[in-house]
Parts: sequence; structure tokens; C-alpha cells
Amino acid sequence: MVSRSDFTGHVIFSIKKILGLSIEMNIDHGSLTDEEVTLISDSLAPFKTADKIFMEIGSLFGFNIINQLQTYPKMKAVIVENYNWNPYGLTDKQHELILHYMLRYFKVDKQVLIFNSLELVSKMITPNFIFIDSSHELSETKKEILWSLQQKPLILMGDDYKKWQGVTKAVDELISPLTYNGKIWIYKP
Repeated sequence: MVSRSDFTGHVIFSIKKILGLSIEMNIDHGSLTDEEVTLISDSLAPFKTADKIFMEIGSLFGFNIINQLQTYPKMKAVIVENYNWNPYGLTDKQHELILHYMLRYFKVDKQVLIFNSLELVSKMITPNFIFIDSSHELSETKKEILWSLQQKPLILMGDDYKKWQGVTKAVDELISPLTYNGKIWIYKP
């Protein structure tokens, strides 16, 4: 597993080296903890992950997806990322460059397809595992959960439960029975 501090070091390096920007970075902002990534990996363990597709809606710089693909190297992945938010004030294009760099650096880029909308994904791919960590607004989170449920995943998971009001309310209204650990919520249909 790539530790969060090691991953963040590479993000900072790439921002400084590739983009020529100097930036202060709080590794606690906008990222999962090592324990949360392990919890997600452990949730996938009962399934044969070879030839399965893990989709992440809102990937930021790819920390979770990189770790899942390193844990399950025969699994494929889809990222839905519109690059409209990052905690460091990067432009959409800079954000995109860093995500692509991180996927290449950790040698998982050949296993990942990146889309900028759910509509494009639904025309091409049916994911088996879905992790939601994008918009924290109620209406957007509801749309993402409803879209995800239509895909009939083996597991639907997400971040920021009990941390963001919009996420908590959307999850509580649309998903039952639910288990959660910290701010990670897990639903097995």
C-alpha cells in the first residue's frame, strides 16, 4: 500500500517540478486516511476482483484508486472526475495533469479509464464496485447514489458520512441497511 504521506510527497513534488508552483499542502485535507483505504480494500476482499471494475466518483489525485489497484492488480478502474475542486487552488488543467501523473508514477495508468461525467460511463461500462467522494451537496450526492444504485454494484461505498451534512442526509434517505466506520459508509445491496 502507498502510504498517504508518501503519496502526498509525490503530489507536492509533481506540483513543484511539473507545474513549477510552490504550494503548502495539508495532507489531512481532501484525502482518505491509510486506515480508510484499508477498510475499502478489506470490503472488496470477499469478491473475486479479477476482471471486476472499481469506479470512483471524485478521485482528486487518485490516492484511493491507486491503492485499490495495487492491492488487486487484476482489477480495472474507472475514475469520474470533473476537476472542478481541489484543496490547493490548482486550475482544472493542473489538477488533471497531477492526477494523470500520479496514475503513471504508481504504474496503474493502463488499468484506468477517466471520464468527466456519469452519463459517459453509463453508455460504456458497468462498474462492480463504486466509491463516491465528489460533491458533498445534497442534490448532487443523491444523483450520484441513485445513478450508482441503477448500476447494481456488488458494493456501493462513499466518504464523508457524518462529516458533511449533504452526504449524510442523502445516504440516510436512500440507503438501508447501511454500515459505516468513521466517515466511510458501505452498502451491500
